[in-house]
Amino acid sequence: MGKTHIYRCILDTQEDVIRDISIDSGKTLQDLHLALVSAFGLKEGELASFFQVDEQWTPMQEIPLFHMDEQAGKEMKDFRLEDLFAKPEDKLLYVYDFLNYWTFYILLLKEEETSGDASAKLVFSKGEMPERAPERHFESEMEESFTDEEEYLPDEDFDEFGDGFDIEEFGDY
Repeated sequence: MGKTHIYRCILDTQEDVIRDISIDSGKTLQDLHLALVSAFGLKEGELASFFQVDEQWTPMQEIPLFHMDEQAGKEMKDFRLEDLFAKPEDKLLYVYDFLNYWTFYILLLKEEETSGDASAKLVFSKGEMPERAPERHFESEMEESFTDEEEYLPDEDFDEFGDGFDIEEFGDY
C-alpha cells in the first residue's frame, strides 16, 4: 500500500486555469513536471524549474530539470515528492519555458493511501490555457536604485576590464 499526493496546480494568469493532479508520492519532481506538461497541454522539450518558496511564494532554491554544468547540484530527478511535500499546504513554484516564462503555483492538497495504479492522473480541470504566457515585468536592483535625475557614473578608479586600460590616456583617437 502506497501514498498518493493530490496537487493543485494554478497558472499565474488573469483567468482561472487550474489542474489537480494525483501522483504517487514516491515519484520524482521530474515525474510531476511531465504530468504538468501533459495536464496543461504544454510542448515537451522546454526547460523548466521548480523553486522552493517561502510563505509569500518568493522563490528561494531552484531545482532545474537538468543542469547545463556537469559539476552542478541536484536536478528534478533527484528529488522525491514525499521529501519535498511533507504536509498539505506545502508548495513549490514551477516555471516552464524560460523564453515565455509560464509560471505555476503548486500546492499539496492532500495525501491519500492507495492500493493499485498510482500513475499520474488529471483529477480536476478548470479553464483553458491562453495562447500566450502572461507578460512579465522585471526590474533590476540597479534600476530601482537610481532616480530619473541621477546618472550612473562609475568610481573614478573604475577599470571595467581589469586590464589597467585607461581611456583618458588616449584622448580623441
